[in-house]
Amino acid sequence: MKDGDFVNIDFVGRIKESGEIFDLTDEALAKESRIYNPQTRYGPVTVIIGARQILKGLEDKVKTLKAKETAEVDLAPKDAFGNRDLRLIKLFNVNNFKKQNIVPVPGHFIDFGGTKGKVLSVASGRVKMDFNHPLSGKTLAYKITVNKTVTDKDEQIRSVIIYYTAADGADVSIDGKKVKITLPSGSNVSSDIKEKISAMVTKYVTGVESVEFAEIYAKKTGQ
Repeated sequence: MKDGDFVNIDFVGRIKESGEIFDLTDEALAKESRIYNPQTRYGPVTVIIGARQILKGLEDKVKTLKAKETAEVDLAPKDAFGNRDLRLIKLFNVNNFKKQNIVPVPGHFIDFGGTKGKVLSVASGRVKMDFNHPLSGKTLAYKITVNKTVTDKDEQIRSVIIYYTAADGADVSIDGKKVKITLPSGSNVSSDIKEKISAMVTKYVTGVESVEFAEIYAKKTGQ
């Protein structure tokens, strides 16, 4: 495997110290472990090596594998989500939250000031928040399987769409160096996401130089 390859993988990520699963592709294991989330898209995922769609330590391990091979790798905090930084634990006046109609509840994650953080405590008119990544300071243990290398252009393009939208259903047509992506009704994909999809497709899908987007708007019931 090398940079630029589209690789279809399955994986399980655990916190090494506790064995707790924090991410996985196996729906059955998610249900068995009682961490199943109906809003999560389970199943094998296709990633682009070198595009930093997964942690670099995982990319490095995938590069050493062939199709159908499985390996385990431990990632120290510095190779995963970093060490905990006490400077990212901050105190705020509770009125700052009231002005934004936010109710801070200990243990909840909220978006405050454009950054997501965890509410540690609310007391005496002060809110203590932790803006470290939830997995910062943790050694992560991954088990990863390479299913196959994806070479079909249509499948490559669809994998990029899924990576940025977490949704299937787009229609993809390839005409020489041009790609047209038709999004289903109700997709609500922002222009920023469309630009990112276009950039990834033209960079990594061989021969593609331009991407056009179209959207379908279905007639509403009763009209």
